[in-house]
Amino acid sequence: MPHLGTQQHKDHAKLIHWKLEARELREEKDDLEQQLQRMKERSAQDAREALGELDRRLTALRAELGQVAGHARAVEAEQDQALARIEEQQRQLDHAATLARQEEAKLAREHEEAARLRREVEVLRGQVRRLMAEPVPPVAEAIPEAATLVSATPTTVSRQRKDGAAESAARPPTVPTPGSPKWEQERKRGNVSVNIAVLLMLAMFSVNACWDGVRDWSDGLDYAAGDEPSESDPAYFVKGPFLRPHWDWDLAASEAIETHFVPDGAGDDRDLNGTLELDEGCDAAVDWAVRADGELIAEGVLTRDDSDRKLTESLPRDLADLVVTAHRTDAEDCEATLECVDPGLT
Repeated sequence: MPHLGTQQHKDHAKLIHWKLEARELREEKDDLEQQLQRMKERSAQDAREALGELDRRLTALRAELGQVAGHARAVEAEQDQALARIEEQQRQLDHAATLARQEEAKLAREHEEAARLRREVEVLRGQVRRLMAEPVPPVAEAIPEAATLVSATPTTVSRQRKDGAAESAARPPTVPTPGSPKWEQERKRGNVSVNIAVLLMLAMFSVNACWDGVRDWSDGLDYAAGDEPSESDPAYFVKGPFLRPHWDWDLAASEAIETHFVPDGAGDDRDLNGTLELDEGCDAAVDWAVRADGELIAEGVLTRDDSDRKLTESLPRDLADLVVTAHRTDAEDCEATLECVDPGLT
């Protein structure tokens, strides 16, 4: 029995030990579970914080990408504008080169015309000098036929007879003797007449030559390029309300023209002047337009019933290119003439 009690005591002690050990294990298990829960919570918090940080970084990157894209678009727009400016400058340079070549050709033609006029003037001067150096004989000597006719035709004079009746007598004509005062008077009169005639001829020739030598007589505008109009300008001494300077464009059926003008720099006038007129000989219709540096400033349609339009539009102070365009829109076969009367600037 004592041995049995001892065994029971040992078993009871083991049981108590196991219970204690089980309690410790449960406590350890609970502690581990709590640690695990805390670790899970901490991991979730860390993950949320990391995700938030990543989201903030992504937002910042999106903003930066938007700024970079906007800057790239702005750079592309600037590049396009720069290319457009370069193309426009190249076009202007080509246009300026064309104008320069045309101006050189026009100056060469004007120099040739001026040289021709100088040669003709020198020839005329030589002829005048020779004419003035030659003595001019009296009319009777200069025209023998006239002298013969005068000599053959007696001069009839009337005188009164003593009985009161009229009596006719023939008296031979008087021809001045060379070297006599009468002869010298006739010679001087002939020289004066010839000199006056020569001077008048020279004056008229000089006026016409100088006037025709000035190619561009319009006030303030020079022809530059395109369809060149024919120019008509009456001489100064015959100008009037019915004889006025004008440009003419002949337009066949369905024909179109485009003409460029530039300011001649003679003044500060920058208002357009002139009247567009359509020749009423053809029942035509002409669409026309005027552009200053590419900007439309005037347009319209000329017909037989509405055949003129006064031009008074204002122009830019730094005008570089004035363009006149016209286009036949009718179905007639006749040729029409578009005129600009009194063209220029005011």
